[in-house]
Amino acid sequence: MLAQGFEHMMLDRRLSTVRCLACGTVLVSRHVHDYRVCGCPQETMVDGGRSYLRWGGVDVRLVEILVDPTWPSLVTLELLQEAARLAMELGCRFEPPKDATDGAVAAVALRLRGCVATANEVPEAAREALIGSGEWPPLPPNELPLAMVRPIPGRRPR
Repeated sequence: MLAQGFEHMMLDRRLSTVRCLACGTVLVSRHVHDYRVCGCPQETMVDGGRSYLRWGGVDVRLVEILVDPTWPSLVTLELLQEAARLAMELGCRFEPPKDATDGAVAAVALRLRGCVATANEVPEAAREALIGSGEWPPLPPNELPLAMVRPIPGRRPR
């Protein structure tokens, strides 16, 4: 489903939803195997409906995850979206446990903001080596690893 005027719509937290950052199209998958793709050369896609989120595109950095049906239902959608966006900026996957709380996700989002700031100081040539060695995302000094964030080998940060 292509949603027009999406910002004014209420998001259904159970439906897999992404936005193509190349053309702005919002794609909603309503059920399993409901594969949707935008019409631009980026070919952003979504699938999974209420069961899972499968997404992609020519350049995955141009796909914004708006709703993942596996996200914890007790955490605000805005907070989950922010953490997912920050993780994507780092070339990582955001995987909160089902029992995550607003406080836990807010703490991860705060730390991810610090990681993004630290990552901006890492020379691009060094990023691949850090990703390959498992030392990505770069944490600000004296920070513990982020349990809800997983590096995606081979995926370049934005």
